[in-house]
Amino acid sequence: MRKIGQNSKYDERVFLHHGIAIQGYDGDPMLASWLLDAGLRQVALSLGADGLLLCGRDADGQRWQHHQPALPVAVRNGTGAGDALLAGLLHAQLAACAPAQSAAFAVACASSVLAGQALPSLFPSATSNHAAGPSTGPLRA
Repeated sequence: MRKIGQNSKYDERVFLHHGIAIQGYDGDPMLASWLLDAGLRQVALSLGADGLLLCGRDADGQRWQHHQPALPVAVRNGTGAGDALLAGLLHAQLAACAPAQSAAFAVACASSVLAGQALPSLFPSATSNHAAGPSTGPLRA
């Protein structure tokens, strides 16, 4: 069951204190909303093993959100996974990918680091779907 909560990390600790493990958070929309209200156009919230929540405003000011689930990988090392997630997200957005494609590529980059594998060798483009396979080519300047 998908769960969206406000102040979810605190709630999770309270439940754990009472022996109840909560999994499957889709994020904290209150935090994202506050940051969007402050003028940011996009907010990325890492959900750890639950993936990535990407929220934003389009050119008309309409808000959107996309939850990208984490990929199932055998974790060998977590060092650098957050950096890889952010780098993948920024790279995909600079390549003019849609938010869902950007999130999928970012999660793939983080998953590669977690699994101790090389990062994806082909970069996403606005016309590719990285979640379905490699993209059509590298980013062009």
